[in-house]
Order: sequence, then structure tokens, then C-alpha cells
Amino acid sequence: MKVKKALCVIMAAVMLFALTACKSGGGEVKELTVTLNGVTVSAPLTIEKLGSDYSVKFDPDIKIGELFYKDQNLASLVTFDENTTENDYRKKNIKTLNGRKNVSVNGITYGSSKSDVKNAIGSPTETEKIKGGLWTESWLYLKGGKAKGERYLLIMFDKNDKVSNLEVDLELL
Repeated sequence: MKVKKALCVIMAAVMLFALTACKSGGGEVKELTVTLNGVTVSAPLTIEKLGSDYSVKFDPDIKIGELFYKDQNLASLVTFDENTTENDYRKKNIKTLNGRKNVSVNGITYGSSKSDVKNAIGSPTETEKIKGGLWTESWLYLKGGKAKGERYLLIMFDKNDKVSNLEVDLELL
């Protein structure tokens, strides 16, 4: 129950920040390479495609899954494409991949600096300063670099201006 509550709080915060982002950056973004647990991944991605060492504990109430590798929690969360008739979550396409230490984008991972992010990925489409909580700023990368575009990458920074969370929408890459 505590895990479910924590997942709800994290996803609610990420979604709130994404919906309320207000400043535009509009820089050019480089092509992205996403890795999970050191392995390059691309869409369509499924738990089955990752291999038998991977599993997911999915909570249908909040529609978020916790990702495991050899029964060890990776501290990564996934959402699935719910527009399919597939019921087996090992075979469903992963829509978003959210992680702290086991997800990287262009080599950017937990602890990377803002300048590292700009050099590896480019300037964000939108940014937002955040008061209180775990994060102090969020950077959003939107499809087409447009303020009303679909978000394919969200990066959250802590009080030391270091990456503390990454969320990538694999379907939009």
C-alpha cells in the first residue's frame, strides 16, 4: 500500500509539473538514444522484448508499473499503451519509461548537470521553476519544439541543479 501511495504521489507531481510548465526555450534537440539498465531500447518496447530477466508489477488502479530486473526493483516506472486489446503486460507496448538511476537519455542520467543535459540533448522547449518538494526545476522537450506539442521527455532537477528524474515517452521518439 505504501508503494502504491508513493507511486501515485510521484506520478501526480510529474504530471502536474508537465501540465503547468510555462516558459519557452524552443532550442533544437538532438536525436535521442534511450538506455534502460545499460541496454539501448527503442519503441515498440515490451517487457517480453527486454527479456526473461525483466518483470513488471502493474497496478491497474493507477495504471503504473514498477520495473524489476532479476526480481530487483530498478526504481523505474512504466506506463503502457492502453489502446490495445493485449491483456498480458509482458506483451503490451511500454508508453513511458520513468527512472532515476537505471534510465538514461544520450548518456544523461541521475546526477547529470544542466550543462551536461544541454550539451547532450539540447535546450528544452519549456522550463518551470518549482517551489518546495524534491525538485526545483523541470525541463520539458515537446514534439516539434512547440509549446503545445506532445511531451516526449521530462527532466527534473534537484536543489543542486542535478538530474533527479527522467521520463521519456517512447511512442513519441
